[in-house]
Amino acid sequence: MSEPDKESPPGGVSPQGESGSVGLRYSRARRLERADPEVRWLASRYGAKKPGFLKALFATRSSGLLFVTILALALAFIVMPLFEGGSRGGGSLGGARFTADALYFEGRILVVLKRAAAAGSGGGAGPEGRAAAPDAMLRVLARVEGGAGKAFEFPLGGEGGAEYRLALEAGEAKPKSVLVALGLGERTLELRVPVK
Repeated sequence: MSEPDKESPPGGVSPQGESGSVGLRYSRARRLERADPEVRWLASRYGAKKPGFLKALFATRSSGLLFVTILALALAFIVMPLFEGGSRGGGSLGGARFTADALYFEGRILVVLKRAAAAGSGGGAGPEGRAAAPDAMLRVLARVEGGAGKAFEFPLGGEGGAEYRLALEAGEAKPKSVLVALGLGERTLELRVPVK
């Protein structure tokens, strides 16, 4: 038996040309010449540089409008608290930090007002550097939104923290928030407390 020819593969067709290099029968350019226009368009997109983030974001009118809407809402949520009356969580008055919480229970709103010495206040010194007198009275006016207010007075006490409790009539419907105005001498602080 003769040894098989190493130069020719089975079937008798040799992939190598006369110069010894591999000859390819597939030509992408020749295939695309005879292809449909849709196939040529898809081939032109293959390997193309992808658009940047902003260009892709504004590629269509609807995606651009969606981006602008999200941006406007985020900006509104950041800016709106600046225009609301009163502070939300708490504030400082007479060298002390006041915070308030409100709870709706059986037609009444229970408000807890907490006082703590302000950080770095030097033992109860006010913003002007004066200490609030221990026998001073804290005036509190609490008002349910859309309702009448009720006035309270509490002795301020010493330099430590204190807790003051208030009860307001709210009626059948639970209000969204309570306005609490604090007064100490000539200084005032307004808090808008969400009702839980």
